[in-house]
Amino acid sequence: SGKGWQMMAPAPTNGFKSASGAFYFGDKAKLNYDWGKSQGHLVSPVFTPNKDTVVAFWLRLEVEADAKYDKFQVAFLAGGKLNMLIARDVKSAAGETLKNKVWQRVVLPLSSFAGTPGNVVWTFTATDGEANKTRGAFLDDVEVSECAQ
Repeated sequence: SGKGWQMMAPAPTNGFKSASGAFYFGDKAKLNYDWGKSQGHLVSPVFTPNKDTVVAFWLRLEVEADAKYDKFQVAFLAGGKLNMLIARDVKSAAGETLKNKVWQRVVLPLSSFAGTPGNVVWTFTATDGEANKTRGAFLDDVEVSECAQ
């Protein structure tokens, strides 16, 4: 449908950290998320973190300023439970917060899930159908590694 989470490649010159493309939540044709209330999940393959594992990525949110209308969160799904790592209105364990309208490198430790298979889940939710003519969410250069980059 061209709406929701999708790979956009090649990248438009004014949008992504890497020229090869990025994951995008929005409408490819309009470069916004203006189609009413919506939600989408981007889910990693299953992996088993160890005590030194982190998930790192570049994020750019272009959304309403108030986090109660446009929500973005990252969680680790293990054993059927969604464990929040960070959200627009929730700091990470390291005290990191998510910013709006700027590229931001996000590094999240997964040490508390060492030895437990699971998935990283990125979720974008537009809780209303208003003021959604900005571009949405971009996720680029996702890495799972054993040390912060």
